[in-house]
Amino acid sequence: NTLLCTLFFSALAVSAVEPFQTRVQFLSGMSRQDAVMWEFKAESGRNSGIWTNIAVPSCWEQEGFGIYRYGQDKNPPNVQAIYRRKFQVEPFGNERVRLCFDGVMTDADVKVNGHSAGPVHAGGFSPFSFGITSLLKPGENEIEVDVSENSAIPDINASERLADFWLFGGIHRPVFLEFLPAEFIDRIAVD
Repeated sequence: NTLLCTLFFSALAVSAVEPFQTRVQFLSGMSRQDAVMWEFKAESGRNSGIWTNIAVPSCWEQEGFGIYRYGQDKNPPNVQAIYRRKFQVEPFGNERVRLCFDGVMTDADVKVNGHSAGPVHAGGFSPFSFGITSLLKPGENEIEVDVSENSAIPDINASERLADFWLFGGIHRPVFLEFLPAEFIDRIAVD
């Protein structure tokens, strides 16, 4: 009986605590219809070598940059480009902040306020994120993403780039910040 009463009152105490709501701040649009402009410079191909603006998310070929190519090229060009964007962050107290990308084609080297956010991410179709709490400050911040259309990893190029379709480069899916509690469950699975 004592154990049941303890469990019951513990459950009541937990249910009375205000649940934390993860906040999301988009740095891009959700789709082409509400894309956000970022600073952009392609290193080769069409309209290269100059700083301009590009919609994010998008594929740079569709925005007038880079080189259109088909997946079975024997010696494919490797267009590289730099994306930059300044953004504001409200004070975030003891929350943890994660920078999330839903897709970048193909390798992405990410910096926040001039500091590396983590290792280069390889693979154009998989979402990825970095814990960037220590790199952010309240107020204005800057993100820079160096993108290589071809991966430095041969297996990724073989699986994603040598195919029977047109290949594109760029930040082609949404980019956002997640504000999380100091301690949180990242993922749960039930079997």
